[in-house]
Amino acid sequence: MKKLLTILIISTIAVTSIFAKSAEVQLVNNIAEEEVKYKLTYENKLIDNGTEKYEIAVKSLTEASETGIFRVVASSNMNSDLGIEVKVKPYSFTTTLNGGTETSDSGITPELKQGDYIKILKAGINSALVVNEFHLMWKGNADLTAGDYVSNVKIEYTII
Repeated sequence: MKKLLTILIISTIAVTSIFAKSAEVQLVNNIAEEEVKYKLTYENKLIDNGTEKYEIAVKSLTEASETGIFRVVASSNMNSDLGIEVKVKPYSFTTTLNGGTETSDSGITPELKQGDYIKILKAGINSALVVNEFHLMWKGNADLTAGDYVSNVKIEYTII
């Protein structure tokens, strides 16, 4: 009886394994890479994205002074490292004379003081990562003509 039961079990296993099949499936999905999103902040306040011009009041040019901290912040989900470059180009403070018909250059150009920065945006999730930090400073001049002075500062951030 034991032999018959053993033979029956072995036969069942053999027959089952002959007809047994297996399969493997893969579940797939694609999360698209998004362009790197940049934000520019001044003193931890967001300068609206898309704003071409933003005014920051500074102390009188008759004495040495400096701005607060600017930061370029990036967010991305890229799956490969990216080179990143931030260029800051300050121009001389100028004013207008004779009702706006003439421009007068103060001879004072803000100097870039570079803080922390990175050159590579690493692959993976980056959320509000500070990629560049800087401020501007200048020496004053007590012998300036009266007027409203403006220094344009061009800030460009690009993937290289």
